[in-house]
Amino acid sequence: MSIFSFVKKSIHKTLLERSFWIGCLCMLTVFVAFRIVRQINNPYRFHPHTQVVVADISSWMTFDYINTAFDLPTDYLRNAMHINDSRYPKIPIGRYAQKNKLNEDQLIMQVQSLVQSYKK
Repeated sequence: MSIFSFVKKSIHKTLLERSFWIGCLCMLTVFVAFRIVRQINNPYRFHPHTQVVVADISSWMTFDYINTAFDLPTDYLRNAMHINDSRYPKIPIGRYAQKNKLNEDQLIMQVQSLVQSYKK
């Protein structure tokens, strides 16, 4: 066996080891990235730790937040309010009112009324 053959095998082995560890690192990175994206998109991460009452509903809340906070079915508000926005339930109430040229206070009162009637 010549020295060149030995060096060639040694380099080949080193490249295989590096490729293996780079592959493992890439897989770990993809796994962590998917976990982060999944956590960001999880609607239950916003579930309030304190009890939210109907009077607390305000324009910054998304329909998703309200559905989660009051244990409403996902499409309850969509169906009751005839919402056709493709961003439902991820759109805040205030932005929905603004986009559809609705009175924000009246919309909030409507949501509060619907939540109240569902809870009865």
